[in-house]
Amino acid sequence: MQGHNEYYYEALAFCFEDPEIDNDRLVEKMTQLQGNLYPVTTILQAFDVLEEIYNNRARKRVYIKTNYRKAMDDKYSWYNTRYGNKYEEEN
Repeated sequence: MQGHNEYYYEALAFCFEDPEIDNDRLVEKMTQLQGNLYPVTTILQAFDVLEEIYNNRARKRVYIKTNYRKAMDDKYSWYNTRYGNKYEEEN
């Protein structure tokens, strides 16, 4: 892993807490496909990469980035109430 490793570390920390993710599968896929990791500049890019690695040859896809956004929206719902949801404004 090169580039901004802290984004991968933060994303992996979230993944290990996400109930939809099988941690054993995640570790196995990360070991097998570690060559697919490339430098990222945001945590959302890190989630894109991890999502592709985790869902490689999976029968049922897990949308990790969507789960992260939902978790963050719940965590910062007071912020969205006061200042608005920036994801809705972008779309």
